[in-house]
Amino acid sequence: MTSPIAWFDNQSGDAGLTAEFYAKTLGLSVRQGPGFPMLVLGDTPFASVSASAKERNGWIPYFEVADIEASEAKARESGGEVVEERQRGPAGEFVIVRDPGGTLFALWKRG
Repeated sequence: MTSPIAWFDNQSGDAGLTAEFYAKTLGLSVRQGPGFPMLVLGDTPFASVSASAKERNGWIPYFEVADIEASEAKARESGGEVVEERQRGPAGEFVIVRDPGGTLFALWKRG
């Protein structure tokens, strides 16, 4: 089984500075994405670094799901809280959820 985590996003008060930090610290490359820097390993981007004006800095893993509506409903039924309603990004549709322990993650549907 492959990992259900399809992407990572780092919400940061300073996206450029944060991307530069990870590049220098971990030997990664930085490539400009559609409005945000992306962290790149080899030739493959695996994470974005997004400027966050919300007091919500940190890493958000994106879990790929087959049916975003059903997955969002399951998250709510299981005690999760939707903190950002469903929206379309450059590679698909996503919703940001807080699990019952307080950690943020995204449900993401490709396309």
